[in-house]
Amino acid sequence: MFTPQEGLAPFEAGKQAMQTLMQAPAPPDAIIFANDNLAAGGLLAGQRAGLKIPQACAVLGLGDYPFAELLLPSLSTLKPPALEIGVLAATRVLESLGVLPLEDDVQRLNLLECQVIEREST
Repeated sequence: MFTPQEGLAPFEAGKQAMQTLMQAPAPPDAIIFANDNLAAGGLLAGQRAGLKIPQACAVLGLGDYPFAELLLPSLSTLKPPALEIGVLAATRVLESLGVLPLEDDVQRLNLLECQVIEREST
């Protein structure tokens, strides 16, 4: 597991992660980044180092940010259900404040489905 230095901008942290992971004795076949900013930094650093993406290493982000499809290769990503997350969060807050009635026990685990946006980086 890679832990970037504190205070790095996301693109720089992604670059650092890619450089570190590709220097490992057994470089990964795929890297899943915590968000599209980190993935973009990793993707760009990999290209600069001559890494063939996705042939040598697939790259996946999270968020489906607008720039993801503009990268070359375009960034595959997971698109979270933003509206559902917002509604669920607001509902939980309103329930905890007593504004909305609490029907049952608060459900602590709420599984929401992300959409896989397959592009060229995987």
